[in-house]
Amino acid sequence: MSNASVKPGDVLAGKYRVEKVLGAGGMGYVVAARHLQLDQLVAMKFLRKGAIENTEASARFLREAKAVVKLKNEHVAKVYDVGTLEGGEPYIVMEYLDGADLSAMAKERHVLPVPEAAEYVLQACEALAEAHSLGIIHRDIKLANIFVTRGPAGSPLVKVLDFGISKTNPFGESEHDMTRTASMLGSPRFMSPEQMRDPRAVDGRTDIWSLGVVLYRLVAGRPPFEADTLGRLLTMVMHEQEMPLSSVRKDLPPGFSEIVAHCLQKDPAVRFASVADLARELAPYCVEPERARASADRIAAVVAMPHSNRSDVSHPLVAPITGPTGPNLPPIQPRMASMHSVRSTGRNTGRNSHPPGASDTGGTASPWASGTHSALKPRGHMTTIIAALGLAVLLVGSLTFAKVRQANNLREREEAAARAAMAAAAAAPPPVLTTAPIAPVLPPPAIAPAPTAPEVLPTATPTTPAAPATGVPKAEPPPRRPQPAPRPASRPAPAPRPSPAPKSGEDIPTTRD
Repeated sequence: MSNASVKPGDVLAGKYRVEKVLGAGGMGYVVAARHLQLDQLVAMKFLRKGAIENTEASARFLREAKAVVKLKNEHVAKVYDVGTLEGGEPYIVMEYLDGADLSAMAKERHVLPVPEAAEYVLQACEALAEAHSLGIIHRDIKLANIFVTRGPAGSPLVKVLDFGISKTNPFGESEHDMTRTASMLGSPRFMSPEQMRDPRAVDGRTDIWSLGVVLYRLVAGRPPFEADTLGRLLTMVMHEQEMPLSSVRKDLPPGFSEIVAHCLQKDPAVRFASVADLARELAPYCVEPERARASADRIAAVVAMPHSNRSDVSHPLVAPITGPTGPNLPPIQPRMASMHSVRSTGRNTGRNSHPPGASDTGGTASPWASGTHSALKPRGHMTTIIAALGLAVLLVGSLTFAKVRQANNLREREEAAARAAMAAAAAAPPPVLTTAPIAPVLPPPAIAPAPTAPEVLPTATPTTPAAPATGVPKAEPPPRRPQPAPRPASRPAPAPRPSPAPKSGEDIPTTRD
């Protein structure tokens, strides 16, 4: 094209050779180029010299790169490089896309089947889910910014383009300065009422309005609001009700018209609260409802995560410039009966089109980082993590087994020592017991019979009775025998020693007559 400042064959930045000009506009242009060292086909987006002097245009160009660099979802075009040519023109090197945007597709086919339209919008919800979770609002969702290419299995793969007027604050620029003319930014036919009033006060629900307009246009063949002038269009969008989709197209499945009407509520508080809610309602109308429900679940998981500013990306990401992506690119002709399911293969859709070290964003509609905001980790890394966990479990088990075995050994040693002590005690001779000498026990002295009066015989001469015997000792109670010390219960008490026999009868006093 004559309005582009480069031509085929030019070598840019010392490493990109231009092959063809894909599109050009008043602010910039896009070319297809090949990396000389990597032999990789890429798209290069440039800002014209005249636009560079426009502070806002330059800021938008940089904003696009900074916004998309945070997005790892496969439904956002990847960015490989940024730089500035010798003439001062900044450029962004991005993933080369082969296909057509929905604007070209709608012009070619006029209307699309409901399952196909629902499928495209559902995939766009995947891209916006990650953006919204990072606090990035696109603010320019329209047919031309939803690009349809092919995934690894040949199934349609949507890429959301042009984050140039996205609203976000993590980059440090003044939101007021960046949006002072934002009433003219975006596309009025797809712009929400609140964005028309104040583009600085919008959230993710403004993108939901725009997706509703996209659905309406794809299915009805016309936008929900049409006017001859911009002023009239703004009035309709802000104050008038669109014609119900079911009145424009009669063959819609039940409930689909209500979903679109819910997206187009004037009050954001009445609209779907998030793209996750919209995706959940769209899933039953997609080409493969079960796969679509799985995609809706992933979207819900991402939206539920808190906002975070990811800054650990080593390779920037950005989408192609708004406008034609190629001269007379043929639109993809969907075959509804043969649309392949979107597979979670973990493969990059442009495996051969990004340089070494660039993050792999996964297969078509695959959960990016399993629902997280970080890039997918290589399978080898996951294997290493699993192996490390297994090693840790094995180590803990080994230590536990060693401690149990040590305790068992200690218990066995204690039991063996106890048994040895018992055996030694049983084999030892009984102890010799000594007691204090015991005094002999003497029988009590015999007591002489009491004297009896002599028989009185009748005699003539009285006789004097015999005097009682003298010298008879008084009997004394026997002395108390000392008790021996108590002996162990295990030994029977020794038999008492026999009492010594009396020495003789001479020891016993007698009474003589």
